[in-house]
Amino acid sequence: MALTRRQWNNILIFACLAMILLFNVTHKRWLSGDANTRLELIPAEAIILTLDYPAGQLELIGQGWRVSPANLMPEQEAGRLAQQWLGLTALPLSEEEMPSASELLTEPDMVVRITLAGEAVPRVILLRQFKQRWFVRLGEQVGELSDLTIRFIAPMPLRQMRANDA
Repeated sequence: MALTRRQWNNILIFACLAMILLFNVTHKRWLSGDANTRLELIPAEAIILTLDYPAGQLELIGQGWRVSPANLMPEQEAGRLAQQWLGLTALPLSEEEMPSASELLTEPDMVVRITLAGEAVPRVILLRQFKQRWFVRLGEQVGELSDLTIRFIAPMPLRQMRANDA
């Protein structure tokens, strides 16, 4: 059975429509799947105004950063540290891990308060290390951070407690 030129055109048109529909449907599924696989702690497009660690505070002043106490770290390092927080995501926990991680975070090892431009209330991020794993909590969201991520967002000098907090 031979197909005419018009029939072939119709077949090609329907094949193209099917491909467009297939790409459209799978694209929406991929986007919705990505949103559920990672917990976003700080949006990538956010502007961080202050980072308040247990050992000190970093505050955005114009184009630079003010570090208090001043001997905590150089200004350039403070800027790099703030950049590490932008777009920070955590791996969500499974249903079995969620209750135990939530209980662990009631007594965090470190609390970081981050004030973002456009937000009146700072974001309070709780961090806790347990059995070589780092857990993070922002509001009701609980996730896990890699050890490498912790090294970037919470270097050792910032993990120390302030003298007046002890």
